[in-house]
Amino acid sequence: MGSQSIRTKIALWTGLCLLLTSSVNLTLSVLSAREEAMRDAQQIATASAVENMLRIRTVLERAMFTAKGFAQSVTAAKDHDQRITFSRRHINLMLRRMILENPDFVGGATCWEPNAFDGRDAEYANTPGHDDSGRISYYWFHNDFGNVSMDILTELDSKSWYVDPLRKKHETLSEPYVYPIHGRDVFMTTVSVPIQDSHQVYGVATIDVTLDFLQQLVEDANVFADAGSMAIISNEGVLVAASGSGDLAGKPLQGQLGYSPPLLNSVAQGESYYDWNEQGMEIVVPLIVGQNDRPWGIYIQIPADRVMASVNALMWNELGGGVVSISIALLLLWAIATRITKSIRMGTEMAESIGRGDLSPRLRLNREDEVGKLAEALNRMAESLSFRASQAENLAAGELQQRLALASELDVFSQSLQTMTENFNNVIGHVDCSSKQIILASEQIAQISRGMILGVSRQATLVEEVSRTVSGLASQLQSEEVPSREVSDLLADRLLQVREVLDQIGRIAHENVAQAGDCASTNKELADHASSLDHELQRFTFLEQINAKTPTDCR
Repeated sequence: MGSQSIRTKIALWTGLCLLLTSSVNLTLSVLSAREEAMRDAQQIATASAVENMLRIRTVLERAMFTAKGFAQSVTAAKDHDQRITFSRRHINLMLRRMILENPDFVGGATCWEPNAFDGRDAEYANTPGHDDSGRISYYWFHNDFGNVSMDILTELDSKSWYVDPLRKKHETLSEPYVYPIHGRDVFMTTVSVPIQDSHQVYGVATIDVTLDFLQQLVEDANVFADAGSMAIISNEGVLVAASGSGDLAGKPLQGQLGYSPPLLNSVAQGESYYDWNEQGMEIVVPLIVGQNDRPWGIYIQIPADRVMASVNALMWNELGGGVVSISIALLLLWAIATRITKSIRMGTEMAESIGRGDLSPRLRLNREDEVGKLAEALNRMAESLSFRASQAENLAAGELQQRLALASELDVFSQSLQTMTENFNNVIGHVDCSSKQIILASEQIAQISRGMILGVSRQATLVEEVSRTVSGLASQLQSEEVPSREVSDLLADRLLQVREVLDQIGRIAHENVAQAGDCASTNKELADHASSLDHELQRFTFLEQINAKTPTDCR
């Protein structure tokens, strides 16, 4: 792989760090914004649900308070301490007046248990306002002519709006249902209040409230800038009203898309509900009217894309800002890295020049940071190498007595030069000593050689003398006739002379042998000195080679 410049590495790694940091910050920011958006959406949806819940509860509680007031009024008829007497006609007129004064109500009723009012049900059987049982079951409602009409309610024991308050002894809110009035179906609910005292429950007072206004209410509700939807759900999961889905009113939601079992269970239990799923945000606020134990729920749903719209906008804004910021940061970093790497590149070029033997380059950087300190260190190194090179040149020129100053205890180069100088001096001392010994041995060899030459000369003289003596004796013997005795004496005398000469020759030869032994010993010593001198010359040659290479290596 090709080498990368430090500038590229700085830009690359810093860019990656910036990208990682920006990604982490963006992720944290988006998560924080998402949580905040969800929290804001929940607060807005909850506030909207509570606001509409209060509106609906006001309408239903008004009906419930009206029914409760009527129930308390007619209960006085059963209180013997009050000494107030109500007839059936009085109760019927009170009910009619109540409905007439409240045109927002569909109608109202008062229904009593058999013989619970006056014990005279049989007397009123099949009379106006009574069925064949004679029980009180009056019902007044608003007709199409702007007035009120009366009707008789039958089969009371099968109606939950009648049975439940009797059994529970507190007010109830019935499930929504459709009831035909004067030939038209009315979608409504019934608020029921038991007529009771501390001893007995006598009957029920009811108010019917149309639920058509609820559909208009949810349609007009501005949920999350009209991005959300609202629905009103009864205790048993019947859709009372829903924005954009009025045709589903009165139908059960069990199994319907978008209405999960946990949601419907929360409505039935009268509990708040919050969930975030693929459809978006869902919340339920319970609607509890009076002491009714069968609450309804206000349901609001906000699509996920609308909740996350601000988050997505923030994410793209921060992403764009992050890209711009990183780009600017990388450009600035590239410029700074270029300035830094330029100085480093100059230092690298200087180091390469020193490696090639050129000690002249110097860095001129007016900086006080780490790069400036590096430049100063390189300049000091070049100065030091130049000084050491000059010392090596002085050593090569023969200045072997100079003392090298160490830059520090770790100055290996100066220590090596000092060691080389000491080795030069030791070699030269050994060479000088060996040369003197060789000269002395040579002088001894010269003296021995001169003695041997003198001995040999004397031997030659004696041999010549012997030769002449022998030759003279031979001539006398040949030319003269000499008596044998004289011959014998003469021969004996000549032989004695020859013997003396031979003895001298023997002594001279012995002296020569001794001198030759001395010469051989001297020659051996000379050879030893020559070998030592050759060894020192080899060391000197090696050191001279080191000396010849040292300046170049230093450079």
